[in-house]
Amino acid sequence: ELKAFPFDVQQLRIQLETISHWRQLDGTRRGSLPRGYSYIVQPVSRAEEGQLLWLHWDGTIFEWLFHSYSMQLSRSINPAGFTATRFELTLHVYRKFEHYLYKVLLPLWLIVCAAFTLQLVPIDEPAERVGHALTMFIAAFALLYVTADYLPKVDRLTMVDKLVLLSLTTLLWLSAESSMVYRIYEAQGMAAATRVDGLCGALGVLFYAAVTAILYIPPRREQLRQIARLTQDHTARCPSEAGSGAGASGA
Repeated sequence: ELKAFPFDVQQLRIQLETISHWRQLDGTRRGSLPRGYSYIVQPVSRAEEGQLLWLHWDGTIFEWLFHSYSMQLSRSINPAGFTATRFELTLHVYRKFEHYLYKVLLPLWLIVCAAFTLQLVPIDEPAERVGHALTMFIAAFALLYVTADYLPKVDRLTMVDKLVLLSLTTLLWLSAESSMVYRIYEAQGMAAATRVDGLCGALGVLFYAAVTAILYIPPRREQLRQIARLTQDHTARCPSEAGSGAGASGA
């Protein structure tokens, strides 16, 4: 689920299944039973045991932070008669959002803030005002072109997509607003155009800031709530690891 991207919390599940048809890696032991099972699942007792399963993976999950884990062990009888033991390891991770904040959202917000400075350009110079707004619009598109590979390709709008659309719409509105106040200047004079321009500028800033906060803050708060809930669940499940196992750690 990427609706809250980049404030999403995900689960990475690893499932291992064992049946009584097995052979040791060195080939010295093997077994095969048509019914039941001939093994005992128990914790790893030697430090080097199980290294093959890592397959040269050092445990790093790029772009994510590891929070905690949960385990589940279950047995089921297959219709063929043999017993299968299933071990499921779930890794709870959450995304490092700082990359998207500093390289996508913050530059986009700065472009929009720069676009609002067209209020300083005289109303009777519409070409300068519209040109300023469209230049910022093109700059925003150039930024999105550069950062497009960082964003997920999904069939729904993520939080970042909504902020991008809001920013582009605001930049187009500034261009249209400049044309509108110039028409008012021609029809009713500079005083009326100045009042409308100031009102539109103030409302535009407030609207952009308010909608940005509405889109940005709830997903971040939800991520923090999910992290707190995971911490609480892990503490209840593994109290001995509460001080060292859970919590943010690089992964």
